[in-house]
Amino acid sequence: MHRFSYIPSGLVRHFYCCAAEQLLGEEAVAFYSFSRTPEILRQHRYPPPQGTALSWLMHHLTNMSKKTHISRLLATEVVEDNLHIPPQFRSRFISLTAFRGYSLLARKLWERYSVGKDKDLVVGNPGLMVRMTSILAHLIRRVKLSLQSSQGRNAEVEVEMLEHQLQDLTLFQRRVLVEFRASNEPLTDAPHAVITSFARACFIVGDITEGFKLLKLILRRKEVPDMYDVNVALTALAEHDHRTAAQILERMLAKKIQPDVVSYATVMHYAQLRNDKEMVDKMIERIRVSNDTQLSLKSVASLIRATVDFENEDTESTKQAKLQTAMEIIRTLTPDKFLRSQQIGKYLVAASLRANDGGMAYRFWRLLIRQSTEWEDREQVFQRRLIIQAVERQMKEGRIEKGAGKWMVTRLRHRFEADLGR
Repeated sequence: MHRFSYIPSGLVRHFYCCAAEQLLGEEAVAFYSFSRTPEILRQHRYPPPQGTALSWLMHHLTNMSKKTHISRLLATEVVEDNLHIPPQFRSRFISLTAFRGYSLLARKLWERYSVGKDKDLVVGNPGLMVRMTSILAHLIRRVKLSLQSSQGRNAEVEVEMLEHQLQDLTLFQRRVLVEFRASNEPLTDAPHAVITSFARACFIVGDITEGFKLLKLILRRKEVPDMYDVNVALTALAEHDHRTAAQILERMLAKKIQPDVVSYATVMHYAQLRNDKEMVDKMIERIRVSNDTQLSLKSVASLIRATVDFENEDTESTKQAKLQTAMEIIRTLTPDKFLRSQQIGKYLVAASLRANDGGMAYRFWRLLIRQSTEWEDREQVFQRRLIIQAVERQMKEGRIEKGAGKWMVTRLRHRFEADLGR
């Protein structure tokens, strides 16, 4: 239609509403993407989705669409053109914006909607508060690292700018927490999710004492903490001292409380980060003896997925440590079952490629996929091609020794029957 005449604005808005009602996400993404190309914008400005359709499209772009970069266009338009977000969808829209890493856009939206009669829907929302606290903590850590580097170079102008940025981020992070607490006071009467979310935020910012005070508040109310609550506390402890966190697990076992896979994965992850092989092995052994029979494939798969759960603030080294922990689990637990697990193999290869670690992707492919799929399977041909590209890129960067890299590439390109059992 556009080639012959501009599409009426009313019809465009109706299209977005119908797409939202029928859950036709890719159709809506296709038109929105088309309407925001420079060529089309020079000719005509089509209206964006409105109301429910606006929030629905952001959700689809963030969680279901492959064109996730379009979410930045949508969030930017909402901020710059002051598009209206219905009150009931505001916290969700801002949280999705922060989840994609658009920290400045998320902050502008939070500040816009942190005033007025509906402010509590934003400032008092537990999920949004944790998401904002997390992304701000990541930015603060990054600025601190840059500040240390600049001070070493005696770059006074850069140091001053970074100090100002650090102060601004810290003050805003504090504001998010203060507003959340004020919105949910008194905390003694607050819902369980509010208290545990606030405790998690305290752990994120490093206020361990306050975090445990909040968890104790749950106990005083005679409420039983679930494993999610326990793992929140374990994560905070393990980040500072993984051996202390391991002692908590021992106390749980002594009181006949069985930790779940996330509990073990949390301690294992931080032990791996600190090269504490003894503790990694101990956690694996704890998993083994916690069951009378061999662990099920589903249980170990859950453990691995919990271990390799990349977050936005994870550094490349953190991601690699998580992948190494997963490899330790696979090599120690139920190896025969895992050799037949294509799905977990595909998951770990994809995670390795996201972490820019072609060598680890090759190791997972060789261990979990090579013998369990057809060599000419189109999906596997494509996956091998991606691994080859990652390995060759690391060879150029000097991160993989050339001899080892060429060996990997050769076995990814050619099927050696005699090599299948190795």
